[in-house]
Amino acid sequence: MFVILCIIFFFVSFNDSQTIKHLNEISIEEELSIGSIVTSLIDKIPNLEQSNEYDLVTPLSIDLDLFSINHSQHCLIIKNRIDYENLCLKKNHCIISVSIAVSNDDTIDVYILPIRILNTNDNLIKFLVNRTIIEIEENDEYWFKKNYSLPHAYDDDQDLITYSIYLQNWNKPHGLFAFDEKNLLLKLLKKFEREEQNIYLLG
Repeated sequence: MFVILCIIFFFVSFNDSQTIKHLNEISIEEELSIGSIVTSLIDKIPNLEQSNEYDLVTPLSIDLDLFSINHSQHCLIIKNRIDYENLCLKKNHCIISVSIAVSNDDTIDVYILPIRILNTNDNLIKFLVNRTIIEIEENDEYWFKKNYSLPHAYDDDQDLITYSIYLQNWNKPHGLFAFDEKNLLLKLLKKFEREEQNIYLLG
């Protein structure tokens, strides 16, 4: 019975000496250079400079080991590369909660700081192919039924992509093609004759 009472007493005392406090969320852009200052901790954690010691609580996942503390400047800095597409889109970590343990004489306070990662337009829009060749039958009686699929563009930032087409080698661009932007289809507006023009370059 004595041993059980001692264990319970220690458990209660240990919990009484700790507090967990939540700080206001901050935001930073992705791809900040390593060593960049994220935020000062002095204006967020009271009496930080008078504490015995403080440091980050090691995150459970190595993927979230993104920050460290510069103790001489009392600030949070970038430790490893932060890539929005990898963290938020692939691993669903758009907000990283950093825990900072502050030790005083008989207490340990844990401050939780949520950091929202903001997306920047750091990826170029690209196609998987450099060009697409479409062959159109000359004087096709069923030209009005024909649709031709066009390649999709990709953006790792997942921004909205808008499409348009233009003719590069024809001085009368109207009345030849219609463009279905929603379905990325090229539609014919007339019969085509090889003698009139045998190649149309679209961009």
